Amino acid sequence: MGLVRQKGKASAATQRKRRLRFYRTRLRELRMIAKALVSTKHPVLVHIIPMRRCNLDCGYCNEYDDVSKPVPLDEMKLRLDTLADMGTSVIPSAAASP
Repeated sequence: MGLVRQKGKASAATQRKRRLRFYRTRLRELRMIAKALVSTKHPVLVHIIPMRRCNLDCGYCNEYDDVSKPVPLDEMKLRLDTLADMGTSVIPSAAASP
């Protein structure tokens, strides 16, 4: 007989992979927290917004901006290099919808 799985139930190999990914993620989070507690001379999280322009004008959004220009690529690279030199742990990026 072959391997019979219940519908909606992941295989043992998939469950192991998910568990391993969970522990790796937690370990990365703990390292970041430890780094933040040991040294306060660097930013832990910096949010980059390369472009504020948006033409959607959503009713719930207070970020509507149809006049701002995007940050030039060379300037953005310089800013990211500066943040990297400072030891920033996390740099997510968000841009307004086109």
